[in-house]
Amino acid sequence: MNRRVLGMLLLAGLGGCGASSQARATETTPTETTPSSNGNGHGAAPVSVTSAGDSAVAPTVGSIGPILAGIHRISPQETTITRAALDQILGELDTSLGATRGLAETRQGREIGFHLVGVEPGAVMSALGFEEDDVVVSVGGYEMTTPDRVLEAYTLLRSATLIPIEVERRGTRQPLTIRVVP
Repeated sequence: MNRRVLGMLLLAGLGGCGASSQARATETTPTETTPSSNGNGHGAAPVSVTSAGDSAVAPTVGSIGPILAGIHRISPQETTITRAALDQILGELDTSLGATRGLAETRQGREIGFHLVGVEPGAVMSALGFEEDDVVVSVGGYEMTTPDRVLEAYTLLRSATLIPIEVERRGTRQPLTIRVVP
């Protein structure tokens, strides 16, 4: 799976309208299953969302400041984002996602979603309501079990203004809602 597919997963949850042609795809080939970093003992195959060369692009306050200004937490489970902030995320995927990476979360031999790592406090993903070690289970009612399901969700939700997301956080499934506002 490549960076563009995972970027689409994350952006599907934001109601995005496509990945920038400037975003570089970095293919990773999982060679082994490793325990997930949250200590739950479930396997996770790495999927990179960093730029080419396997090095994370650290966001700078200047580059994400306008994006963060367009994101408002209504509650721990509900966030709004302006269309302008969303468009900036789409145009600057490498910078806006920062160090966030997704790991395909596998349990009992079946992928159940994407385990997020590198979600830093004060960064875009954190502002949107995601936390370190969240497992994104569904976006818009679509289970995030395969790249095809991710693409289906992305296609149907790219113009949505209300995006329900289900994450597993510390062993409990929780809803997140992101509203795209003018």
